[in-house]
Amino acid sequence: MAIPLCGTFKYFVNVPREHPHDQAAPWPVHLDELVPLSGSSLLTHRLVGLSPRLLLADAGASAPQELGNPAPQTIRLTLVAHDTSKATSSEASFLIARDLFLTLRHGDTLHMARTQCGGMGLSAIRGGRLIFGVGAVRAVPLGNDIKVKCPNMKKATKQVCQTRNPDPEVFKLAIEVTVGAQAFTAYEGRSQLGEYQLSIVHGYRIGFPGDDECVSIARTGECPSEEAEFSARLLDHKDGVKLGPGIRVRKAP
Repeated sequence: MAIPLCGTFKYFVNVPREHPHDQAAPWPVHLDELVPLSGSSLLTHRLVGLSPRLLLADAGASAPQELGNPAPQTIRLTLVAHDTSKATSSEASFLIARDLFLTLRHGDTLHMARTQCGGMGLSAIRGGRLIFGVGAVRAVPLGNDIKVKCPNMKKATKQVCQTRNPDPEVFKLAIEVTVGAQAFTAYEGRSQLGEYQLSIVHGYRIGFPGDDECVSIARTGECPSEEAEFSARLLDHKDGVKLGPGIRVRKAP
């Protein structure tokens, strides 16, 4: 069963002018989707509410050992609910490579999303073009010239549902990444598309609720591709996103 909408989010942050890498002051966070004003809390609430704050903290080389040894320095991004009346959790946090975060500049837009499969995606946009996209990248904006899709999802899902013992390989779906006129399709693999370095750690896995793709896309010269892939793997890790203490939410009448 898919995670209800109240356990997901789509947010964006405008990187501030003053000290864009300052960890002292929280950053205001904005909704990146339309949320109904009334109705069931399953629809009107989001994981950390409608207007959380983003806190930053160095996390050291604290990545799981299986993701690299020695591990790059990381930073923890924590979304804290500002108005708890529309939140189902007090906070949610995740790790990415510190050098990836340091590519952000004033004027960039950082997008963050948690999907109904529990996947986590991040992207940074500068002047309408992607700087980096990591994790469940289909859930976040990727700029004007990049598209990511799962071409055979409907057909494969139907086959899985209609077959008593489907081939395990049917559950694994390739991801197609298009940059301008160039495209790369794979379940896992690396490629260079124009000025972007692409790594598909794995494609989509059919299930209940399923397992989002794990992808990194990094613009050459603007973003370190190794840290982008490492960040994608961090977000994909089963302990990559931590939720704070739950908040009792009163359903709307």
